[in-house]
Amino acid sequence: MSHSKKITKILISVIVILTIVIIILVILKSQDKKKEENMNVLEENKKKEEIVEYQVKELKDPSKFFSVENCLQEQVNEKFKARDIYWLEGITIETYIIQGEDAYYKVTINKDSLQYDIQAIDSKTFEMAKEGNIKPAEMKQNSKDGFEYLTITEEKMCRIYLERFSELQINKPKEAYKLIEETYKKERFPNYSDFEKYVNKLKIQIKESVLSKYSVQHFDDYIEYTLVDTFNHSYTIIATGVMNYKIRLDSYTIKVADYDKNYAKLNEKEKVMSNIYIFLSMINTKDYEHAYKLLDSTFKEKNFTTLSQFKEFIDKNFFEYNIEVAGGKVQEQGKFYVYKTKIAESNSKAAEQKDLTIIMQLKEDNNFVISFSFE
Repeated sequence: MSHSKKITKILISVIVILTIVIIILVILKSQDKKKEENMNVLEENKKKEEIVEYQVKELKDPSKFFSVENCLQEQVNEKFKARDIYWLEGITIETYIIQGEDAYYKVTINKDSLQYDIQAIDSKTFEMAKEGNIKPAEMKQNSKDGFEYLTITEEKMCRIYLERFSELQINKPKEAYKLIEETYKKERFPNYSDFEKYVNKLKIQIKESVLSKYSVQHFDDYIEYTLVDTFNHSYTIIATGVMNYKIRLDSYTIKVADYDKNYAKLNEKEKVMSNIYIFLSMINTKDYEHAYKLLDSTFKEKNFTTLSQFKEFIDKNFFEYNIEVAGGKVQEQGKFYVYKTKIAESNSKAAEQKDLTIIMQLKEDNNFVISFSFE
């Protein structure tokens, strides 16, 4: 082989080797760049997680609230009920701090893998975390799998409110009394003993109460839920958080936000029917004081000069619970409106019925007076 051919072969070999080295260097540099990018992403995420430390918020999403509660019921205590939950949201990790009736927990959830950890904490830790003194948690190696996110509709939320408040009234009436809205409480139940009597009188109805219909209004700072149960009892829930709420136990002591506007849209006979509903609601909830105030003065002086006389008559002549089984039409007679109906304690055909006549006079400012008689 000639000298020139040897040199050519060596040059080709050198070029090939250099090419391979360059390719390797390019690959290594690309990997380094990718590692650097990943490190930058991790660093950025870390910074974001650090920012989240100062963004602890009250949990106001019912679906997440009851998903966390359901997790604790399944894993810790089936009777556990959350009173308050605060949370912070990381890039992939959600951290929840939960206050129950007599226990506190921290639940950490990986949103991607749905793995979760549960840790018991004390009240001091809860209060500190609530104020923002908490850092995004890391998942443990023995985390549980399969966290379940529930969907809570407005109807389901209304059912939860009714069921839980009914349960409180029966089992923990003092706790239920604390949830009554203050302005309403002063008017309807100024003393705990008044509320206790109310619960005792309606205990059967409270135990059997089931949601019949509802409406929901969203305001800037709160949500107002109006519930009606199968006994036609009305409840107004003023909720500033999922389970941070106050309640009114009727719709007439303090009118709901849009009552006057809706009442003004009714014709005279529709107003009469609306007022009859209010009067019968008072009778059914044993609200003798408010019902007594609605009586026409002449009718009152002639039949019930004292509240105790009126109460005695109601207990003797009305049923424990009164429903209309055969309503009539409102008849206008001068400045009065007359309504004849049949009431019974149930819809059963065998149930005793009574013929009730109600006479009403509409007054200014959505007021009215009433008289009534049994035939």
